[in-house]
Amino acid sequence: MARPFRLTTPARLGLILALLLGSAAVAAEDDGASAEDSAGAASAETALEPALLEVIVNGQRGTEPTEFLRGPTGGLYVSTAFLRAWRIRVPAAVPIRYEGEAYYPASSIPTLRLAVDQAAQSVAIDADAGAFEGQSAALGETDFMEMTPPSSGAFLNYDLFVEHVRGQTSAAGAFEAGIFTRMGAGSAGFIASAGGHRTRVTRLETTWTIDRPSHMTSIRIGDGISSAGPGAAPVRFAGVQYARNFGVQPGYLTMPLPIASGSAAIPSIVDVYVNSTLQGQQPVQPGPFELSNIPVPSGGGTVQLVVRDLLGREIVSEQSYYASAQLLRGGLHDFSYEAGLLREAFGRRSNQYGSFFASMTHRYGFSDYVTAEATAQASESRQM
Repeated sequence: MARPFRLTTPARLGLILALLLGSAAVAAEDDGASAEDSAGAASAETALEPALLEVIVNGQRGTEPTEFLRGPTGGLYVSTAFLRAWRIRVPAAVPIRYEGEAYYPASSIPTLRLAVDQAAQSVAIDADAGAFEGQSAALGETDFMEMTPPSSGAFLNYDLFVEHVRGQTSAAGAFEAGIFTRMGAGSAGFIASAGGHRTRVTRLETTWTIDRPSHMTSIRIGDGISSAGPGAAPVRFAGVQYARNFGVQPGYLTMPLPIASGSAAIPSIVDVYVNSTLQGQQPVQPGPFELSNIPVPSGGGTVQLVVRDLLGREIVSEQSYYASAQLLRGGLHDFSYEAGLLREAFGRRSNQYGSFFASMTHRYGFSDYVTAEATAQASESRQM
C-alpha cells in the first residue's frame, strides 16, 4: 500500500506565501486598470472646456446664453438639453459625459452647420428642416360649444298655388305646422286641393322628435323613414325610431379627412387651400409638420399648402386627395333601430297602414379606411 503524501512545514509556509502574493498581484492589476480608466475619463473631461455662447438658430435668437463644450481642436459639443429645447433630433452617436450631462459632438449632426463668432461670443446654427422633430396640428380645431337651451314656440309653413282657367278656379297647397318645447318638437304636414266642386285634404307625416345633443342621438315617435342599409331600400312607417343623429352637433365631421404634410426651416404660417379656396391658416414651428382636420368636400380634389416665413418667403406644395362620405372616421358608430307599421299609399291616403315592421342598421368605422355596415329587416311578408 502506497504511503500518503504529506507536506513539510517549510513547504506549507511557501505555498501559503505564494497564494498571498498572487492575490495581491491580481488586486494590484485591477486597481491599476481602474486607475487607468479613471485617469482616462478625467483626462477626457479636462480636455474639454466649457463655453457660454449666445445662440442663433436659423435666424432665431435664444432667450439666454447656452453652455457648450469646446474640444482640443476647437470643435463644439452640444448638450441633450439644448437639442430638446430647440426640438432638434438627438443623434445616434455615443455621447460624452461632462458633469453628469450628455454632450454630442456637433460634427455628428450633419444637418447642423455652426459658425462661431469669438468676438461676439455667439454661435449661429443653420439647421435643415429635417433636423427638427416632427409636429402635428389640427386645422381650426375647436371645442364644441354647449348647446343653447331650447325655448318654446310654434311655426307654420305653406306653399299655395291658384289657377283660373275658362271660368273655373282651382287651388292647391302644401302645409306644415309645428311646435317646439324643452321636451321635444312636433310637426305635422298635409296637402289640400280645392276645385271642380271637390275638396280634398291628405295627411302626410306627423312626428314628435326628441333630440339628445350630448349623445348625438334622436328619438322619433310617429311617421318616419327607415334607414337604408346595404341591399335594403328605405320604407315609410309609423312607429318608433331610435337612431344616431350627428346633425344635432353642427360642424361635427363624420368622414375621414385628408392629412397634408410639409416642412418649415423657421417659424412660419401655413395657408391651406382646398380646390383653390382658402380654408384656414396654421402657425408651425421649424421642422416637418402634418396638418389634419382639413375640411374638404366628398370626392377628389387638391390641397395646396403655402408656407410663408417671417421674411415673406413662400414655399408652395400641392397634394391630391379623395374623400368619401360613405366612410366613417375610425371609432365612430352609426346606428338606427325602427319598429312600427308599414305606411301604404303615402300622399294619397291619410291613415292606411300595413303589417308590422322592424329594422336594425349598424355602421362602424374600424379605421379611416375601413367602415363595416350591416342591416336586418323583418315584416310579415319579407325578411332580410
